[in-house]
Amino acid sequence: MKIIFWGIILTTLGIGCNSQTESEHATILKEQNGRYPAMEAEDWYKLVHQSVFGAGHAIQNVETAHDWLIREWEDLDTVSNEPLVEILGPDSMYARINLRPYKSAGGRSDELFQAFLQTANQGAEPGDGFERYWQSLRDAAKKRTITVSLDALDSLYSIMSAEGLPAIHHSERYSGLYDPAYRVVSRELLQEMQHL
Repeated sequence: MKIIFWGIILTTLGIGCNSQTESEHATILKEQNGRYPAMEAEDWYKLVHQSVFGAGHAIQNVETAHDWLIREWEDLDTVSNEPLVEILGPDSMYARINLRPYKSAGGRSDELFQAFLQTANQGAEPGDGFERYWQSLRDAAKKRTITVSLDALDSLYSIMSAEGLPAIHHSERYSGLYDPAYRVVSRELLQEMQHL
Protein backbone atom coordinates (compact mmCIF):
# COMPACT_ATOMS: atom_id res chain seq x y z
CA MET A 1 0.00 0.00 0.00
CA LYS A 2 2.84 2.41 0.87
CA ILE A 3 4.51 1.72 -2.50
CA ILE A 4 1.32 2.60 -4.38
CA PHE A 5 0.87 5.75 -2.28
CA TRP A 6 4.40 7.02 -2.96
CA GLY A 7 4.10 6.07 -6.61
CA ILE A 8 1.02 8.30 -6.91
CA ILE A 9 2.73 11.17 -5.02
CA LEU A 10 5.91 10.99 -7.12
CA THR A 11 3.92 10.82 -10.35
CA THR A 12 1.84 13.83 -9.31
CA LEU A 13 4.99 15.82 -8.56
CA GLY A 14 6.58 14.74 -11.85
CA ILE A 15 9.34 12.84 -10.07
CA GLY A 16 10.33 9.53 -11.57
CA CYS A 17 8.54 10.14 -14.87
CA ASN A 18 9.45 11.67 -18.20
CA SER A 19 6.95 14.54 -18.19
CA GLN A 20 9.56 17.15 -17.25
CA THR A 21 11.96 15.92 -19.95
CA GLU A 22 9.13 15.95 -22.51
CA SER A 23 8.34 19.55 -21.56
CA GLU A 24 12.03 20.49 -21.86
CA HIS A 25 12.16 18.76 -25.27
CA ALA A 26 9.15 20.84 -26.34
CA THR A 27 10.91 24.04 -25.25
CA ILE A 28 14.02 23.24 -27.27
CA LEU A 29 11.95 22.24 -30.31
CA LYS A 30 10.05 25.56 -30.18
CA GLU A 31 13.33 27.47 -29.90
CA GLN A 32 14.75 25.65 -32.91
CA ASN A 33 11.56 26.23 -34.88
CA GLY A 34 11.64 29.94 -34.07
CA ARG A 35 15.29 30.25 -35.02
CA TYR A 36 15.11 28.04 -38.13
CA PRO A 37 11.49 28.05 -39.34
CA ALA A 38 12.37 26.36 -42.65
CA MET A 39 13.55 23.15 -40.95
CA GLU A 40 12.47 20.03 -42.80
CA ALA A 41 12.13 16.46 -41.53
CA GLU A 42 15.84 15.80 -42.22
CA ASP A 43 16.89 18.76 -40.08
CA TRP A 44 14.69 17.68 -37.18
CA TYR A 45 16.07 14.16 -37.47
CA LYS A 46 19.61 15.57 -37.43
CA LEU A 47 18.86 17.57 -34.26
CA VAL A 48 17.57 14.48 -32.46
CA HIS A 49 20.40 12.31 -33.82
CA GLN A 50 23.11 14.73 -32.70
CA SER A 51 21.44 15.14 -29.32
CA VAL A 52 21.73 11.40 -28.72
CA PHE A 53 24.75 10.27 -30.74
CA GLY A 54 26.89 13.40 -30.95
CA ALA A 55 28.93 13.79 -34.12
CA GLY A 56 31.33 10.86 -34.17
CA HIS A 57 30.16 10.10 -37.69
CA ALA A 58 31.89 13.27 -38.88
CA ILE A 59 35.41 12.03 -38.06
CA GLN A 60 36.26 9.12 -40.28
CA ASN A 61 39.64 10.69 -41.05
CA VAL A 62 41.16 13.15 -38.53
CA GLU A 63 43.26 15.02 -41.09
CA THR A 64 40.32 15.46 -43.46
CA ALA A 65 38.08 16.65 -40.61
CA HIS A 66 40.73 19.16 -39.54
CA ASP A 67 41.23 20.47 -43.09
CA TRP A 68 37.45 20.80 -43.48
CA LEU A 69 37.23 22.93 -40.32
CA ILE A 70 40.15 25.16 -41.41
CA ARG A 71 38.61 25.76 -44.86
CA GLU A 72 35.27 26.57 -43.28
CA TRP A 73 36.94 28.78 -40.63
CA GLU A 74 38.84 30.84 -43.19
CA ASP A 75 35.72 31.49 -45.30
CA LEU A 76 33.50 32.53 -42.36
CA ASP A 77 31.71 35.84 -42.27
CA THR A 78 31.69 36.60 -38.54
CA VAL A 79 28.58 38.76 -38.69
CA SER A 80 25.81 36.58 -37.30
CA ASN A 81 22.80 36.58 -35.03
CA GLU A 82 23.27 32.89 -34.21
CA PRO A 83 23.70 31.91 -30.58
CA LEU A 84 27.22 30.87 -29.64
CA VAL A 85 26.02 27.58 -28.14
CA GLU A 86 22.86 25.60 -28.90
CA ILE A 87 21.86 22.89 -26.43
CA LEU A 88 20.49 19.97 -28.45
CA GLY A 89 18.30 18.32 -25.85
CA PRO A 90 17.52 18.60 -22.13
CA ASP A 91 19.26 15.34 -21.27
CA SER A 92 21.79 15.50 -24.10
CA MET A 93 25.52 15.29 -23.48
CA TYR A 94 26.09 17.43 -26.58
CA ALA A 95 25.77 21.00 -27.85
CA ARG A 96 26.43 22.78 -31.14
CA ILE A 97 29.05 25.51 -31.12
CA ASN A 98 28.28 27.89 -33.98
CA LEU A 99 31.49 28.86 -35.72
CA ARG A 100 30.62 32.45 -36.62
CA PRO A 101 29.92 33.75 -33.11
CA TYR A 102 32.70 31.57 -31.70
CA LYS A 103 35.26 33.06 -34.09
CA SER A 104 33.85 36.55 -33.53
CA ALA A 105 34.30 36.11 -29.75
CA GLY A 106 37.99 35.30 -30.27
CA GLY A 107 37.67 31.52 -30.23
CA ARG A 108 40.46 29.44 -31.74
CA SER A 109 39.92 26.79 -34.40
CA ASP A 110 42.56 24.47 -32.89
CA GLU A 111 40.86 24.49 -29.48
CA LEU A 112 37.48 23.83 -31.08
CA PHE A 113 38.86 21.00 -33.18
CA GLN A 114 40.41 19.30 -30.16
CA ALA A 115 37.09 19.49 -28.29
CA PHE A 116 35.27 18.15 -31.36
CA LEU A 117 37.77 15.30 -31.74
CA GLN A 118 37.64 14.42 -28.04
CA THR A 119 33.82 14.41 -28.21
CA ALA A 120 33.78 12.15 -31.24
CA ASN A 121 36.10 9.68 -29.50
CA GLN A 122 33.85 9.43 -26.43
CA GLY A 123 31.21 7.33 -28.14
CA ALA A 124 27.59 7.37 -27.05
CA GLU A 125 25.26 5.05 -25.19
CA PRO A 126 21.90 6.12 -26.60
CA GLY A 127 19.60 3.88 -24.56
CA ASP A 128 16.04 4.94 -25.33
CA GLY A 129 17.01 8.60 -25.74
CA PHE A 130 16.37 8.69 -29.47
CA GLU A 131 12.91 7.15 -29.21
CA ARG A 132 11.84 9.45 -26.37
CA TYR A 133 13.06 12.60 -28.15
CA TRP A 134 11.53 11.47 -31.44
CA GLN A 135 8.17 11.00 -29.71
CA SER A 136 8.40 14.54 -28.32
CA LEU A 137 9.15 15.73 -31.86
CA ARG A 138 6.09 13.87 -33.20
CA ASP A 139 3.95 15.36 -30.43
CA ALA A 140 5.13 18.87 -31.34
CA ALA A 141 4.31 18.22 -35.01
CA LYS A 142 0.84 16.95 -34.07
CA LYS A 143 0.19 20.06 -31.98
CA ARG A 144 1.63 22.21 -34.80
CA THR A 145 4.06 23.93 -32.45
CA ILE A 146 6.74 23.20 -35.05
CA THR A 147 6.38 23.58 -38.81
CA VAL A 148 6.93 20.07 -40.11
CA SER A 149 4.32 17.52 -41.07
CA LEU A 150 3.84 14.38 -39.03
CA ASP A 151 3.71 12.37 -42.28
CA ALA A 152 7.14 13.68 -43.31
CA LEU A 153 8.61 12.74 -39.92
CA ASP A 154 7.03 9.28 -39.95
CA SER A 155 8.17 8.60 -43.50
CA LEU A 156 11.75 9.62 -42.74
CA TYR A 157 11.80 7.65 -39.48
CA SER A 158 10.62 4.53 -41.28
CA ILE A 159 13.55 4.78 -43.69
CA MET A 160 16.17 5.75 -41.10
CA SER A 161 15.18 3.13 -38.52
CA ALA A 162 15.36 0.41 -41.19
CA GLU A 163 18.94 1.58 -41.87
CA GLY A 164 19.93 1.62 -38.18
CA LEU A 165 19.43 5.38 -37.52
CA PRO A 166 22.42 6.66 -39.51
CA ALA A 167 23.66 10.26 -39.49
CA ILE A 168 22.43 12.41 -42.37
CA HIS A 169 23.07 15.88 -43.80
CA HIS A 170 20.88 18.93 -43.40
CA SER A 171 18.25 19.44 -46.08
CA GLU A 172 19.20 21.52 -49.12
CA ARG A 173 16.67 24.14 -48.09
CA TYR A 174 18.12 24.47 -44.57
CA SER A 175 21.67 24.57 -45.91
CA GLY A 176 20.79 27.21 -48.48
CA LEU A 177 18.91 29.48 -46.08
CA TYR A 178 21.00 29.15 -42.92
CA ASP A 179 24.46 28.09 -44.15
CA PRO A 180 25.05 26.04 -40.99
CA ALA A 181 28.61 26.15 -39.66
CA TYR A 182 29.02 24.44 -36.30
CA ARG A 183 30.70 21.59 -34.48
CA VAL A 184 29.06 19.27 -31.98
CA VAL A 185 30.95 19.20 -28.70
CA SER A 186 30.41 17.46 -25.36
CA ARG A 187 28.76 19.79 -22.88
CA GLU A 188 31.38 18.75 -20.29
CA LEU A 189 34.10 20.25 -22.48
CA LEU A 190 32.33 23.59 -22.88
CA GLN A 191 33.46 24.65 -19.40
CA GLU A 192 37.09 24.11 -20.35
CA MET A 193 36.93 26.13 -23.56
CA GLN A 194 37.76 29.82 -23.64
CA HIS A 195 35.29 32.34 -25.11
CA LEU A 196 32.25 30.26 -24.17
